[in-house]
Amino acid sequence: MIAITVTQEVKDQNELTESVGSIKTYSTYPNKFWVTERMVGGYNQSTPELDALHIADGFREVVQPTYDQATQYRGAIFFDAGNDYFTYTVIDKTDEQIQAELVAESEGRKQEIIQADIVSSAEATAQASDDDTSLDNQDLFPMWSGDSNEYALDYKVQDFTVDNVLALYKVVQAHTSQPTWIPRDTPALFTRIQ
Repeated sequence: MIAITVTQEVKDQNELTESVGSIKTYSTYPNKFWVTERMVGGYNQSTPELDALHIADGFREVVQPTYDQATQYRGAIFFDAGNDYFTYTVIDKTDEQIQAELVAESEGRKQEIIQADIVSSAEATAQASDDDTSLDNQDLFPMWSGDSNEYALDYKVQDFTVDNVLALYKVVQAHTSQPTWIPRDTPALFTRIQ
């Protein structure tokens, strides 16, 4: 990543919308740019002459600082004149910020566990339902997988028909799935619930 400080000249000549004094970052050099020398194409190339022009125009590398994300965060970008590159300030989080993030993370995990428990409970109830009720709640059933899943007798899964319709199938013979044992193609293992 590279950056340049937006001066009035840089802003006017390159029709930038950023305010004077701000820092504009680029993932690569723009194709056209004008400060020292007008370049309407090929500015993004790398040759010794163009590399020197990039530096003369004010472009410098952006160095990503290392920091501990648990206790610090990346602040605003600035030009480090002593090292002749752009970088970011590293700011220590307050105890309150650290605690708030840990609480939010804990709440997020809690919600994931609750959601997984609800889905698991709904799937178990759906598996125990009769065929008509199962069809009414087809979205609760897992998709079939050929990745060596253990399928017990009467277990229900969803898969596509030859017409790309999502259908519900019931296992008629317990087995360990294989990629070629697609429910629609293996009536010895699955029957479609209709």
